[in-house]
Amino acid sequence: MSADGPLAMRAGLNNARLGPNKSCGLFARSTHGLADLDLDYFEIKGRLPQGTRAWRMSVEEIIGRPSSFRCLSTDELLRANSYRQPGDRERFLAARILLRHALSIVAAGRILPRQWRFCEGPNGKPMVQSGFPRIEFNLSHTDDCAAVGISSMGPIGIDIENLRSVNEANVIYEALTDREQLFLERCADRLWGFVTLWTLKEACAKALGLGATLDFREIEIGLNPPRLLNAGTLLGPRERIALRTMTTCHYSIAYRLSLATLICD
Repeated sequence: MSADGPLAMRAGLNNARLGPNKSCGLFARSTHGLADLDLDYFEIKGRLPQGTRAWRMSVEEIIGRPSSFRCLSTDELLRANSYRQPGDRERFLAARILLRHALSIVAAGRILPRQWRFCEGPNGKPMVQSGFPRIEFNLSHTDDCAAVGISSMGPIGIDIENLRSVNEANVIYEALTDREQLFLERCADRLWGFVTLWTLKEACAKALGLGATLDFREIEIGLNPPRLLNAGTLLGPRERIALRTMTTCHYSIAYRLSLATLICD
């Protein structure tokens, strides 16, 4: 689910690591003497695409302490205030806080979370401003969870979906190719199959810099293992997309999280 064009918006929904909320260690003092998020516990471990790192945290865990807001810019705070619904505002703030701290980790602490500056790229995709390390990133959030993916290899897309929020009425067959629909019909758990395909497609669209502007039928995904079967003319002759998808849990809530990294060989 993209931060700006989630499945919840497209489909009309109403609404990686398992462990307790260690709030006492969430805002730990870093080696640089700053009250920063201690993200090691929340980093997604596993076989991610080369040069890719990702984190997933609940919104409550991120914004639960007032000190977490100190890293945000005036523009970010103003944009947050433009959201009418408190939930939308909190999800936006949580994703930006998580992003800033994750970027500082990747930059080995040479840049503080509050020092990062951003701009908009093609189709409004947020980017690190020139003059900072060239790090690709992408954000996503679902009802109560925020995720960030960071890549040193090329543009990245990330999507996370709360499996609890999806039901049969939300399956958008029009977004699937004929071959994907056939796979879904044969899938033992159609909802799991749809959410997996959807999050992979969303991640691909974001890695390509197209986001919600892309007709999802232009990309075809295969599973077991996840791979891009067809992208038409969207990829150059030396470009490929590396995919990863997984289920992550927080207490009793399961999320489907997918990553896509655009690589030029």
